[in-house]
Amino acid sequence: MFGEIEFPVSAPTRGDRGDSLEVEETTALGAGKLLARKELAALALLSLLFAWPLAGRASAVTIAREGQPAAVIVMADKPSPAAREAASVLADHVFQISGARLEVLGEGKLGKVEIANGRITVPASSAWGNGDFVLLGQSDLARRIGVSIEGLGPGGIVIRTFPNALVLLGTDDATPSDPSGTLYAVTTFLEDALGVRYLWPGESGKVVPRMQTIAVSGLDIGFSPALGQRIIRWEDYYAPRHGPALERLGFTEEDFARARSDGSKTRATTPNWMKWHRMGGTLNVRMGDGTILPRETWLKFLEEHPEWFAMQLDGSRDQGLRSGPAGVRGYANRTGNLSKPSRERRSRN
Repeated sequence: MFGEIEFPVSAPTRGDRGDSLEVEETTALGAGKLLARKELAALALLSLLFAWPLAGRASAVTIAREGQPAAVIVMADKPSPAAREAASVLADHVFQISGARLEVLGEGKLGKVEIANGRITVPASSAWGNGDFVLLGQSDLARRIGVSIEGLGPGGIVIRTFPNALVLLGTDDATPSDPSGTLYAVTTFLEDALGVRYLWPGESGKVVPRMQTIAVSGLDIGFSPALGQRIIRWEDYYAPRHGPALERLGFTEEDFARARSDGSKTRATTPNWMKWHRMGGTLNVRMGDGTILPRETWLKFLEEHPEWFAMQLDGSRDQGLRSGPAGVRGYANRTGNLSKPSRERRSRN
């Protein structure tokens, strides 16, 4: 789907019995006509097979060629915060993949831009002469080429190729509940088109392919997340409950913060692991492993049924650790009344 397609083509060969493209000469005239038709069909098929990859190359947008930049990143003169971050992420990953360092320009530096049949032309005096374009984020140039955020929901993205341009943009500030659309577009492109993977936080979790030439074609993706709030439990902060365990291991809060920071570093500018995987958006819905019930309810349970809770080393009961079938039944009975939809209820488990 992405990039160029190569078809290994070999000339037809004669079979052991001489019947791959020929027939036995039982009737010379009929056999000759059949042979001619088969040869013409074979030649036509071969010409199509050879022409297909050539056509694909002609329409491909080349971002890097033989380790050198072949495109420029173009943004609005006043880009959104998501677009600015996305430009660094894209440029750094293209450099890590190919060795080509892409320039980033505001669209005003291109001079008088002409667009015909989806092809961008800039004057010779422009800051960018010959080459292709990566239009990043919403801009006048993106709108002129025919791409907008119309119809996209919060966090929505567009990835589309034109004869000499690749457009990567999202809703950004137009949808405050999820303002990272252009960043999502870039990480989606890096994963799906270029094969980059971010399996776990830090450089050891990155898989970055190496290729000196990057060319893509035939991309036309418009997508809005079906879920307005996407999050999983991700404790990248120091919480009070970490303290006793860390102290027993001989670590301090500062040690924790430093280890977190060092372990999450990557060579290329990279959003945190959650945002790379398009976790984001908010509906102001609280969520977690027990937060569907308020703290007061758990404290009441602890007071009335301490046997529901795990005993700690010092003999106390911790309201944060529930155990036992009776506790499960008590929790289920209490939350059963909360299962019906309610406009006031902003929490789901």
